[in-house]
Amino acid sequence: MNRATQTQADFIMPVSMQGAGRPPLAAQPSKDEAPMASPEIETRPSVPADESGYVRLNDEEWALFLRAAGAIVRLRPNQHDADRIFVEAALTVMTGRRHWMQLPRERFGKWLHLHHRCSRWLERGVWSALAMEPAFGPELSRQVIEYSQRYKMRLEHQRRRRRARLLASDD
Repeated sequence: MNRATQTQADFIMPVSMQGAGRPPLAAQPSKDEAPMASPEIETRPSVPADESGYVRLNDEEWALFLRAAGAIVRLRPNQHDADRIFVEAALTVMTGRRHWMQLPRERFGKWLHLHHRCSRWLERGVWSALAMEPAFGPELSRQVIEYSQRYKMRLEHQRRRRRARLLASDD
């Protein structure tokens, strides 16, 4: 089985994204079967979120984040509100709750500014370092580390492809 086939076979796409006429990629339980419960999902502690599903850090969590971040990255002391909005937006995206473009502008501002700042932090290893520190809970730290690893792999893949195209165009 080649890598593309294996990746496609391992990927479970939500039913709403599969489209009409396409067979589902994963086997769906029949009506007679009870849905299989995953004990891993049921026992995970929840990530702090508000009623609309966005990650929201309470004051204690934010103070913990500021203490951990103080040694890793320099935050603007007069703009803690803007920094908090950025961190909550980034954590919302990293936990898989929303995509950058789905963040409401009224609450978070322009998504592209947030995306660029988050990308800079990812490239510099800030998010990984914060996840290793006690800046977040264990579940949130795990999700941030996974997102950071996926981002770095995607970035490296893009760089390899760009380099291959440049080398091919020189021939």
